[in-house]
Order: sequence, then C-alpha cells, then structure tokens
Amino acid sequence: MVPLSRQQISLNGTWQFAPQLETAAGNAAAAVALDRSGFAQTGYTAGTGRVVIGETELGRVLPNDLSWRPSVVPGCCQAQFEDLRHFQGVSWYRRVFNVPADWQGRAVRLRFGAVDYYCEVWLNGRFVGSHEGGYTPFAFEVSEFLVYGAKRDGQDEGENVLIVRVIDPTDDASHYPEFPLGEIPHGKQSWYGPISGIWQDVTLEATAWTRIEGIRVTPKVELASATVEIDVRSVGEPSADACSADRTADLNGGRAPSPSMSLDIEVQAPSGRVFRSSLPMRIVIAGNYKTDISFVNPELWTLADPQLYTIVVRLLDGDGQVLDVASDRFGMRQFQAKNGRFYLNGEPVYLKGLLDQDYYADGIVCPAAGQGERVWRDQFQKAKAMGFNLLRCHMKVPDPRYLELADEMGLLVWVELPNVSRLTDASKGRIRSTLEAMLQRDWNHPSLVIRSIINENWGTDLVNDPSHRQWLQKMVRWLRQADPSRLVVDNSACPPNFHVETDIEDFHFYCSIPDHVQQWDERVREFAGRAAWTYSPYGDSVRRGNEPLVVSEFGNWGLPDVRRLRAGYGGQDPWWFESGADWAKGAVQPKNVQVRVAEYGLEQVFGSYEELVRQSQWNEFLSLKYEIESIRLQPSIAGYVITELTDVHWESNGLLDMWRNPKVFHGLLPLINADTVIVPRPDRYNAWSGEDVHVAVWLAFASREAAAQARNRGLQLEWYLEGAGVTSPPAFLAVAGGGDPPGAGVIQAGNLTFPAPSVASPAKYRLLLRLLDRAGEVLAENFLDLQSFARETAQDQAAGASQAGASQRSVWVVPRMDEPVLEHLRRGGTALVVAEDEEAVPGDWGRRLGWPRLVRRQGTVRAGDWANNLNWIRVEGNLEDLRGVGPQVPGQLGKPEVPAGSEESVPAAEAAVPGFAMDFAFQPVISDLVIDGVRSAQFSDVLSGMFVGWVHQPAAYAYQFRLGAGRAILTTLRLQATDPMARTLLQGWTAYLASGRCQPSTVLPDPGA
Repeated sequence: MVPLSRQQISLNGTWQFAPQLETAAGNAAAAVALDRSGFAQTGYTAGTGRVVIGETELGRVLPNDLSWRPSVVPGCCQAQFEDLRHFQGVSWYRRVFNVPADWQGRAVRLRFGAVDYYCEVWLNGRFVGSHEGGYTPFAFEVSEFLVYGAKRDGQDEGENVLIVRVIDPTDDASHYPEFPLGEIPHGKQSWYGPISGIWQDVTLEATAWTRIEGIRVTPKVELASATVEIDVRSVGEPSADACSADRTADLNGGRAPSPSMSLDIEVQAPSGRVFRSSLPMRIVIAGNYKTDISFVNPELWTLADPQLYTIVVRLLDGDGQVLDVASDRFGMRQFQAKNGRFYLNGEPVYLKGLLDQDYYADGIVCPAAGQGERVWRDQFQKAKAMGFNLLRCHMKVPDPRYLELADEMGLLVWVELPNVSRLTDASKGRIRSTLEAMLQRDWNHPSLVIRSIINENWGTDLVNDPSHRQWLQKMVRWLRQADPSRLVVDNSACPPNFHVETDIEDFHFYCSIPDHVQQWDERVREFAGRAAWTYSPYGDSVRRGNEPLVVSEFGNWGLPDVRRLRAGYGGQDPWWFESGADWAKGAVQPKNVQVRVAEYGLEQVFGSYEELVRQSQWNEFLSLKYEIESIRLQPSIAGYVITELTDVHWESNGLLDMWRNPKVFHGLLPLINADTVIVPRPDRYNAWSGEDVHVAVWLAFASREAAAQARNRGLQLEWYLEGAGVTSPPAFLAVAGGGDPPGAGVIQAGNLTFPAPSVASPAKYRLLLRLLDRAGEVLAENFLDLQSFARETAQDQAAGASQAGASQRSVWVVPRMDEPVLEHLRRGGTALVVAEDEEAVPGDWGRRLGWPRLVRRQGTVRAGDWANNLNWIRVEGNLEDLRGVGPQVPGQLGKPEVPAGSEESVPAAEAAVPGFAMDFAFQPVISDLVIDGVRSAQFSDVLSGMFVGWVHQPAAYAYQFRLGAGRAILTTLRLQATDPMARTLLQGWTAYLASGRCQPSTVLPDPGA
C-alpha cells in the first residue's frame, strides 16, 4: 500500500536500454570493482566512451560501443527483444526525469521492486549504490544526488539522469567469480531460459527525514488481538548541497525534529469499526516499536469472505504534529497444521491447489506492462471457479500485487524460494538473505500460509551429503522461529529425495493415465499410509507422524490450440516453440508440431489437428479426474496440488494455456474439485451386453466434520444411465446415517449394480450421479463413462481362443514371427501376430533388414509419466464397430457441450471419427511393449499408436504390412485378455484380415529370402 502522506513519481515506462553484447561475458570481475565515484579504475578496458550527465562525467564506466534502444520498465529484456531471448551478461539502462522543486529539503529514496540479478546505480554521474538479488525489493537514499525543479521556458532546470548497470550472470566462474549462476537463487531460469533486467516497478518517493520504514502485523485470532510492530528510521539530515541551512527547520512539515515523538495507530475493520492505540517513543537512528491491539468480535479472513483490515500509523512530534504516515492491509486469520489436517481459523480446510510457475506469454517473468492486475485477477477468478483454494507459486517470488489480489479474492498461497544449483557457503548466504527479504516484504499478507525452502532437492544433495541435511534442518528451525504464523516445508520431495524436518509431508508423483493406473493407486495408498520413503532413511530426520499429507505435484498433458497461441503472437509461432530440445530427448519441443501431425498421418486418424488437440485435452481431464478421485479416497491425505495452473512454454500440463485460455474441460473441473466429491469405482469399464456391472460409490468430504453435518441432513444418491440408446429412470440409494464417519470424511455410500445396456455394436454410456439431502438440495455431482459390447457368440469365443498355428478363415493368430508364419505369408496367407515380448520379432531383422523393433516403454521417455503419451487407434476401414466407444464431447453431465468460449478454439467431434484417443475403455489392452522404427512414410499402415509430448517419439501398437503374397498385422496390445475390448480387437482385426480389406502399402523384406 502507498503511504498516505508521501509523494511518489513512477519511473515506469520507456527507458533507454543497451545490452553490452561484445563484452557480455567478459571483464565482469573488473566491472564489479569499479571506482564507486563513477570512474573506471586504471586498467579497465571495457571502452573509452564519454557520456556527459548534467555537469558530471560518468566516464569510462559506460562502454563506447553501446547501442541504445527503447525498453519498457518493468519487464525483462528477453521478452521485449527477439535477438535477446537467451541473453545473459551485462546490460545498461538509462532514464531522464524531473523532480519537483518542492521536494528539495525532503528525504527522497529510489525504490526498485526487483532487478535480476546484480545492479549498480549512478544518478547524475555519482555512484548511488549496488544490490544483489533478483527477486526482492531494495532502495537507495538519493536526496543529495538529485537536481530539483521542472522545465521552465523550455530549459531543463531539474533534469536528472539515472544509469543502472545490470549483471545477469552465466555459470562461468571465470567471468562471474562473485556470483556464478549456479550459486545464486535463479529458479526455473535453468528450464525456460534466462530473465534479466529491471522487471518490477521503479519509483521515486519523497518522505520525512524521520519516517515509518515498515509495519508488521501478526494476527492472534485465538486471542482476538494482533501484535503490531513498527520500524522507525531516521535517514539523516539533508546535506549542504541538497538544501540551504535556513531550510533545515522545514524538514518535517515545517517543524524541526522533536526529541520526543509518538506513534498513533489506527486500525479500521472491514465493517468500518475503528480501533486506536498510541506509543510514545524517542527519536533515534533506528527503532522498532511493538504493541498489541485487541478487537471485539474480529472479522476473520476466510476463503469465502476474505475480510481485510487497514492499519494507518502516524508519526507525531512532541506537539502532536504529523511527521509521517504509512498504511497497509492485513487479515485476521490463523493457519495451522494439527493432527494431520489443515485448519483456517480453527475450521478444517482441505487443500485443493494448483502449481503456478508465474510465467506469462508476453512478459515471461511478469505480465506485460500495465496488464498485471487484469491478468492476475482473471487467472485467480478462473482458479476459484474451477474449485481451487490454493496456488503454489513455484520457485519464484511473486510480485507483491499478486499477493494483494490473493488477499482480496480469498486464495491461499504457498511460496517457494528460487533454487540455486550448488550448495556452497556463498549460496547458503544468498538463500538466507533472500528468505529474510521475502519475510520483510510479505509479512502482512493473510493469503500467504506456507513457505518452501527447497524443491525436489534442487541445489542440494540430501541423498548423499549429511551436511546438506543438517543445513536444511537448521534452516527449517530458523524460518519457523522467524515467522511462527506460517508453515515451513523443508524439501518438497520426489523420489529418490525426501524430507528431513517439515510441517507438511508432501510428495510428487507423475503417472501416465490410464496406462499406469495400478502404479498410481499403489503410490497413493503407500503415501497415505505414511510410507517410510518420504523421510531420510539415515536416522537423522525428525518425523512427528502427524504432519498433513499432501500430494503436492501431479498432472497430465493436454496440448494447447496452436491457433489461439499464434493469435497472441501476431499470427506467428510463439518464440518459445524453439525451446525444449534439451528435455526428454526432445519430446517436449513444440516446433513444427503440425508438420509432425501431418507427417505421421494423424490428421487422417483424428480428422483434423484441432480434433487431436480436443481429445488430448479431454484425456488430460479424464486422467486428472481419476487421480483426484484416488487421492480423495484416502482419508489420511489432507490436500493436493495439480501441475499446473497454466502451460509454461513447452510444458503443456496446464488447465489454461499460456494466454490463460481455458481448455475444453474447464466447466467440468468443479465436479471433482469440490469440497464434497462422489467417487465411483467400477469393477470393470467394459462389459458384455446384459452383464452385471458393479460400481462402488464413495463420498469424500472436505473434513470429518463436514461429513457428519451432511449425514445429519439425510443423504441419498440419485443415479441413472444415459447413452448406448437408453436413458434409465432415476434410482435412489439411501446413504446410511448415524455415527461419526471414519477418518477425515470418506464414507461408502453403497454399491450399484445394473446390467450393461443391450447393444448391437460397442457403445459408450454414462453413469450419472447426484448426492442429495432430504430437502432435495444437490450436494455433489459426478459421472463415469463405461462401455457395453455386443455379447460374444460361441463362434466368437472359439475364434478368440485361437492358438498359434490355428486358423479362422485362413487367418493365423500367433504370438511371434517364426519360420512357419513366414512360410504361411509367402503362400498368400494372413496372420495376426499378438506379440507378448521383444523376441516376437527377432532383433537382428531390424539390424539386417530394417524391420521395426519391439521395445519396452518402461524406463524411457515413452513411458509417459512426466511428458505424457497419448495413445490412439484408427477405426475407419478396420474397426468400424468401435466408433461408439470414442471419447465423449466434454460437457455437463448428460448434456455434452464444449464450455463457453472454447467453441471456436476446439470444435466438437464429428459423429463419425476416423480414429480417437484411447481412454479407460482401452486400459486393459494398453501395453508397455511398442513397435519402434516405423518410418513416417509407413504410418498410414499404423492401426494403433502413440506419441509423447508435442507429437514426438511416435511408435505403433498395431502395424499392418505385406510379406511375400501375404498380409499381416503385428500388435503389442494385450489381446490375450478376456476383457471385451481385447476380444473385440482380436475379432475385429481377424475379420479385417479375412475380408480382404486389409491392403497395406508397406512391404517388409522376407528374412528368409
């Protein structure tokens, strides 16, 4: 908040900017050691240029080869200049401004919100000071350096010239020995590219010489009071060249400083009530004053009603005259971790969070100039509309206005320190100083409730170095003591790293869904049982056993609509499409994505690139739905954090794209992200017509107390089926009442049993569920997509049981390619090769003849557990009956529709799709074994396949080809299973081969020729 009695001049806007391109990585050590008067030391060779500033010469500090260009402050140079996307090194800023004449005689400070990373400042040719640290604010007293007065008769009487030199270091210690990149807090710059320069606000502020430097309010909700700490500083008398001696008496509003002063404290509650207090004090160079203020019936800051108090502190002289005024806002809130749960003001709260990397399509490290409040408010509104109550600002210190809006809108914030890469004495000191600056800046924000020191062991070696574990434990204890009002996470962990001492036991899991649902469920169950692997195994950790459990990172990919991205970049590909080549063996690089889609024939599979995007996003939603439901089934887990709020450059697991456009499932997220969630778990997703389907239904409430309250209202579950040609009448299941629910509010509503709809061909249908109280109020809704298959005949069953060498209509169904199969194909036969291992096709065939190879996905990028894979199947021409199990169009329960605002971006699917993404209907057949080495020209013969990330690492699950006079399909899908999908694929491809419709264009060489 801006102090009330002070005057400010914003220096935001257009500055002159110059990268020191030719010496960006050179002479940095000498540059740091400049003579602070503004002149170069002897031997400095960066240039011989001469820049006149007022009547003072800056001299050789400025190189002579600078080429000035306009640049907007705040903002990083990488976002503003195409030629500087990856710039690191030395850059210069220059700004000319005027200061009002009536500021003369006042204390004036130059304030920077943040400059990345190290900067030196000259004003009118004189050195002002330097600052190290890329994410936190700093200020310089500049009264004695300024020229006062505005333009008069066209003459600049008060023109000031500000020069800022910025060093954004690389990790080359020979160039940056004082602060190599690996030893400074830099966060995700090692992932998404460097940021540098003046990226937050710059202001000039006039105050009294004795002023209020800071206000810190610590709420004590349980005592209906708050502790107020006020920092008062005297910044000295004006120098002789700043004002004349006869103006000294006017320094503080026309009165000289009194030896006796006081602080008047006024707190205005949201309702308008005013509370006052007064503190006597003595004028000193530095002083910190503390008092408690009691409130009658405090108005609490909550998620639903984020009430904010305003505190105004006035500094008075001995005669009661106001010398200085400062103000801020705070909230009366208490955030605690007790008995494995979170509590806000004593009320249980289930954390439903989003990772927010705080990156932006236009400004990278911050929104474009002037757009911050609009962008933050918009994304916060969308997060809340999707049911989230927390943002985990990831490895980056957010702009203060980010936190101010979170305060206003009722969102919890979990902040993290930007990481270093190496833990040295120097980096330890920088971590500590950065945390201290974060504490000082953000103390009064009620939204800020959790702080992390380390993420995923980045910058430490907790696994192998006991001294790192000891250091981290000391940091946790220091931070707890420094700010007892917030929770501390030591290391937000993932395998193989762990916790040493923490207030929250959190862990990260990533799984490809539906491929690895068993692996996901096993991890979540182990975590919920407080698995030993979450803490240090070396006997040096402190584990109370009641820390809240949080799955703090998980998520899945859904590709963004390239057209909407390009619209924000003037019709061109985003510049960051070039990035990502160094990650996941290039599988995450966006460049030429549509070229690859066309090259691999995926437009023919999905009908269009836009339909591929829509199904990719729908798969993201179905994956998240399953994962969230699994977490909510575990009563010991107290919350989760999804990766992530927005896509970030090549990382496409956001719920919004980089421009904050919603993805197609936006309107459905509240169903599974609510305080009360219906969790249906079927015994099978696929069933034969008329076969009984059993669905266990669980109810997950935000807390044990919420569950008890709901049961006291009387609960019943309404359900019905829709799709596959039927709409069943609603049925009701009474939920047993009485008694306290177990755990943290997870109760079993009951079991549903119903016959799969009668169908002539496979069809998808939807189980719709609503939880009602006895008054008919809807407490929760959810749905479950299932598939019904036409019941097998005896002939079908016999065909499905075919063994190697057996034939049905001359089609052999065999487990491997061997000489009898080759001879069968040479004679014009047909074969369906259902491979069970890598040896189903001899490996030397690939080396000798260029045959595709059978390889495992596990342990490779294709496993899809981080940059996710998308599995697909082509049904046109070979599996026509499977059209009915294609993905549903996302929409509200029984009424599928694309959310408002998304229609133009991602159109709904056509009724007859050539192919589609393989969802939970295909989970029983999805394999770890894939067919590798199919050339792009042969992809028209791939009947089922997969890709990773931005359509990289393509592979086949089913591949048709010719050999001799015969035709064959090689598949790694698990068609040996008895699941209806496996049987349908087996019979469908057998019939396809037998019908003569199988006409591959690919001819593979005969290994025996």
